[in-house]
Amino acid sequence: MSTTDRNDVEQLRKQIGGLYLSNEFSDVKIAIGDVEIPAHRNILSQRCPYFKAMFASGMLESTSKRIELRETPINGFKAVLKSIYTGVVEFSNIDTALETLRLCRVYELTELEKLAVHHVVLNCNIDNICLIFNNIVLPESAHFLIYAFVKQNMRDVLTHETFPKLSKDALNVMLTKYVDDATNVEILEAFVRWIKAHPDQSTHFLELLKLIPLNSIGFGELASIVPSELISANVLIEVAREQQLTYKNGSVVDTNFAVPKYGAKTIIGGKNVFFSNRFFQQTDVNTKEVVIDLGQQLKINMLWAERAIGYSEASRIDVSVSTDGVNWVIVVHQISLNDGYNDYNFEERVVRFIRIRGTVPLKELLHLSSFEALLSS
Repeated sequence: MSTTDRNDVEQLRKQIGGLYLSNEFSDVKIAIGDVEIPAHRNILSQRCPYFKAMFASGMLESTSKRIELRETPINGFKAVLKSIYTGVVEFSNIDTALETLRLCRVYELTELEKLAVHHVVLNCNIDNICLIFNNIVLPESAHFLIYAFVKQNMRDVLTHETFPKLSKDALNVMLTKYVDDATNVEILEAFVRWIKAHPDQSTHFLELLKLIPLNSIGFGELASIVPSELISANVLIEVAREQQLTYKNGSVVDTNFAVPKYGAKTIIGGKNVFFSNRFFQQTDVNTKEVVIDLGQQLKINMLWAERAIGYSEASRIDVSVSTDGVNWVIVVHQISLNDGYNDYNFEERVVRFIRIRGTVPLKELLHLSSFEALLSS
């Protein structure tokens, strides 16, 4: 039976860690730009799969006394190297964490990658969120947390001074996946600020513009938001018409149209409220009827709702749909809700208005902020 002295283990860790950036017993130099960093093959091989494969490859790097690493950030590499030698992880700022995260993918350092992701997510704020998007290398598991932050702070993100500094690819990701909770007007205004800051990206303006639903914005408002010298009025009209046809003929599937991004809003007690939790918090939803205006005519065949926690089994809802807000067709009649989430399927039809009526106030039936309307595939 073997025993281990914790003091000896700690002393061993410190002794090996003492070789970090040390020339003592160094048998290889890592060159990054004009900087040469002393290192030790045995330690690198034992602690990092990338270097183990390199030194065992039989190629030039396996015997060379100097290894040059191109396109490698010095601060990020030092953070990785310190972790290899000491097991200690230190991120001086979000930039270093993002650099480290990218290098972890290259060097196959899974545990360090998790720590870097944790640091990025934990220190995400309104001032650095666009920097994070410009360096978006986060795993899918972290995207949910970043999405939650962006959704909660959507208006501040779009109006922040760093938004125009997004790269084209980062803006594409933002417009595609993250802005459902912003109105299309808010998104378009932010986009205009971005294109003013990126005249060199003019060849990509149209493809990015098409990611913003324009059809529910009046032409006068479109023209007032987008200067004609940036994008002509004819282009705006053409994009809006294409979107109108696409949404109405059923080309867009499995996409929730009941969000501010598409112009959706609710009519509660005669007041128009945009369809998201951000706007619901500003009004009283103590009503038995809500009309949802999707902002345009769309082809849908499915509604989805989350049941409220205080729901009574005796309660019922009716759901009707309409193209004009005058003539209604019932698609859900006197239905009680299941536990948790509920979906209601019906024959494909073009819809603009959805009316939900309950036997009790709707806030006791549904979480309206999570309601969805879509064309299911």
